[in-house]
Amino acid sequence: MAPPRPRLRDKIPLLGRIRGGSQTQSTASETSSQASLPGTPPVADEGSQPSNTPGPGETSPPPRSTPPDPTPAPSLTAPPSEERVGLFEFPAAEPYRPALPNARHVDIIAVHGLDGHWRNTWTGEDGAIWLRDRLPDLLRQSDVVARIRSFGYDAATVFSRSVGDLPTAGKSLLMRLRGFRKTPQEREAPIIFVCHSLGGLVVKEALVHAWNHSLQHQDILDKVKGCLFLGVPHRGSGLADWGKVAPDVAKWVSLGFAGNSNFVRVLKESSKDWVRLSEAFVERADSLSIRSFYETEKYGNVIVVDQSSAAMHIRNEVLFPLEGSNHRSICKFRANEHQRFSPVGDAVVELAILALPSVEELKRQALEARCLELLPIATNTFVGRKRELKAMGEALDPRKPGQKGMVLYGLPGVGKSQLALRYIDTHRELFTSIFWITASSPESTSSSFSEAARLISSSWPGKDVPNPYAGQDDQKMVLSRLRCTRHTSWLLVIDSADDLQGQDFTQCVPACPYGSFLVTSTRREATVVFGKESQEIGSLDPESGQLLLTARLRKGNDTASTSSESRSSCDCYEHITAIVKELDHLPLPIEYAAALVQLNRFTLENFVAGYQQRYQRVSAQSIPRGLLHYEKSRSLFTLVEMLYSAIQEESPEAAALLTLLAFLGPWRFDLATFQLSDLEKRLPGVTLVSFGNDHLLAVLTDNFSLDLAVSHLRNTCLVKPVSNATSPDAVSVHNIICQWVFETTAEKELWILAAAATVSASVRLSQERILFPNLTGQSGRRFQLHLASLNRCANLAQKHISPADLAVPDGRHACFHAHLRSGLAFANLFASRLKPAKTDFEQAVEYLQLRQGDAWPSGEAALYLLYGLAVSYHREGDTEKTTDTLKGVLALAVSILGEDDPRTVEIRARAKTVDSRTGLNLRHQKAALLASTAGDKPRPGPQ
Repeated sequence: MAPPRPRLRDKIPLLGRIRGGSQTQSTASETSSQASLPGTPPVADEGSQPSNTPGPGETSPPPRSTPPDPTPAPSLTAPPSEERVGLFEFPAAEPYRPALPNARHVDIIAVHGLDGHWRNTWTGEDGAIWLRDRLPDLLRQSDVVARIRSFGYDAATVFSRSVGDLPTAGKSLLMRLRGFRKTPQEREAPIIFVCHSLGGLVVKEALVHAWNHSLQHQDILDKVKGCLFLGVPHRGSGLADWGKVAPDVAKWVSLGFAGNSNFVRVLKESSKDWVRLSEAFVERADSLSIRSFYETEKYGNVIVVDQSSAAMHIRNEVLFPLEGSNHRSICKFRANEHQRFSPVGDAVVELAILALPSVEELKRQALEARCLELLPIATNTFVGRKRELKAMGEALDPRKPGQKGMVLYGLPGVGKSQLALRYIDTHRELFTSIFWITASSPESTSSSFSEAARLISSSWPGKDVPNPYAGQDDQKMVLSRLRCTRHTSWLLVIDSADDLQGQDFTQCVPACPYGSFLVTSTRREATVVFGKESQEIGSLDPESGQLLLTARLRKGNDTASTSSESRSSCDCYEHITAIVKELDHLPLPIEYAAALVQLNRFTLENFVAGYQQRYQRVSAQSIPRGLLHYEKSRSLFTLVEMLYSAIQEESPEAAALLTLLAFLGPWRFDLATFQLSDLEKRLPGVTLVSFGNDHLLAVLTDNFSLDLAVSHLRNTCLVKPVSNATSPDAVSVHNIICQWVFETTAEKELWILAAAATVSASVRLSQERILFPNLTGQSGRRFQLHLASLNRCANLAQKHISPADLAVPDGRHACFHAHLRSGLAFANLFASRLKPAKTDFEQAVEYLQLRQGDAWPSGEAALYLLYGLAVSYHREGDTEKTTDTLKGVLALAVSILGEDDPRTVEIRARAKTVDSRTGLNLRHQKAALLASTAGDKPRPGPQ
């Protein structure tokens, strides 16, 4: 057998370290040879140092007998990886960098060139790695946090065998990118590639492959925003014809390929495909921001990538020379090379800023996200309405001049609100902000505007004209903001604007020449009130009605199917058609019919007969005045009565909870409001009003009973989740159900008392959060919902309970009235409604003082009411009353809580602040008085 053919690298000194004997064995990363392109001098590795041949911008190393280890000193946190293939994180130079509060995130992926190394390619002579040591801090100056990774691959194989291995490297890069970006938050970060030499070909191959297979890789393509090319050849003289320089490449590079005698031929053949790859990349790179650097110094006797080679000649490319750099040093910088590094670092920062949304855009996105959070939950069984959606799209398009508006009117239960939600879902990208006002009652209207005001105060984009309104009326504040803004593409939805006599809806829309508003109402007259284009919403078409019923019947696992296929596959098509026709193709009655079938109260076969029998019974009864505005409403109320009867039989606790919710109003309810199991322990003397209704008491004092009751109501469509379907923390009740339950309940007074006592108790359990937010944190939206419900209870009490029964202190329901005022006081204080808060606190304090008599003031109830009153005085600017009240509050806090209790400390701090401010005001008043009287001194008369 012939002796093995010696490798070419073994004939050239300093290209590799001798293995065996007494020599130190080195890793593959230390034994690789490097020259990224033709004409480069012999070098041990793309990350190693050239032997005795300094490049421009470098200093000659001192003479030594053996080449130094080019690998930088390992981090103390983890040893450097000895692997060459993968997507690697650089060991952190600093173990900790403080978090940025407004940070924007970007992923930077470095790709080395021919026979390079994921770490050594980017490592300077002094061990500095600019991607690790300098770039993160540079980006942080622009509020950008980068996750920086380096892609390692077997470049010798990729660039020596055939072009067939280049797609393998590209696919590997895509695969590892996908694994690197696992969570939804990580996948949102834009991607920037940093490429050296032929590493640019790997990135081009990956992106061209992704473009050709966009179905699998569209998520990555959407996030690739920029490329930084360092000495990457694209086209032009000298390197445009790769085959021409193949002998030079073989001379300097092929030594590392284990004696591949076909290297020159393979490189010539591959060069043609590389040219085609670059052309394919240029054709599709319009969406990328590109910064290309070329070397200005020779490496050996060749400038490998000059200006003509580095240019792609496309509009989104900016070309730079990097003075003092050759093909090897263009991608690595010593720690003290500030001027040579600066253009590269600045280019990466520029690419990151271009890739990321601006701070203003982030604020706009945050506002949009919070607006969407406040929307009602849209059904996942929406069907039909294409004609109506098209008309809405044309009428509300914010790109049209002037203020746009539309009124949707129709019977209760036809799906007006769901149609509005579907429009928002399909057109929300057109609007800078969306506000949803539930106008079913004055309380809900006020509460909705308060939520909108809080949203505007916390999340409105900056760089806007000042809001000219500085008062405390939330509705006026919102309308003023929408009327005076640069962000004119807003959408205001006024939902359930039915009470045209009880509310002045003309005051709900800002008078300005821009913006869009959408109104839903059961009253045709709303068209006249708002003076805009209108659309009557009627029944669904027969096919859509059948699809809706089929989808609701199959919604056991909350996954709806609304395709024609699902309808045709149903064995009971004729019965479905009959049911939908009987219900006049109205969406809400169809949903209720499906719920009755799912409860096994009826089958598809006998539903129509059972419904008709119940309908006749309801029609024979005297429907309460004001409940029936339209004849077709009988159908809806018949189904509500059927569902309510079913729920009473199946779960009396659920029926009691539904009645309580109906009296609180058609609004969103945080379930924590009704979790009052520890009420008597936390608030001694406060009891729930259950008027002997054990089912209601069970729901309010046992969380398991509450959860079970909510589950029953959700399954019957009588309430709907507000947060998510699997674990809701809030529910909403349709206005139709609230109307029916309220009007058909005989014991209105008792249920009003129970509703008010429940919410008042919930607010009082949260009074520490309102008074001491710095100590406890706060849930603003929950208190806002409390305020709407409490205001409704107060209005209902005024209408349905005798004033003598509410009178303090001797009225039959005086205690209830005092607790209601206490709850309203805290809720109004949180909402910054200072005048009503002060009035409510004063009334609650008056009642408690009469009740305690000689023991006044004593107990935490007195402490919190008095401190709430003091805070109201303070925020209104009444320092005299604040000072007097705080003196008593502080003494009471010390006696009840102790000197060192955090609440006592905060009360003392507020008292000190008020005293200091009072003293300052007195000094200013004295100075002003002296100044005003200085000229009034009598002058001495003539002598």
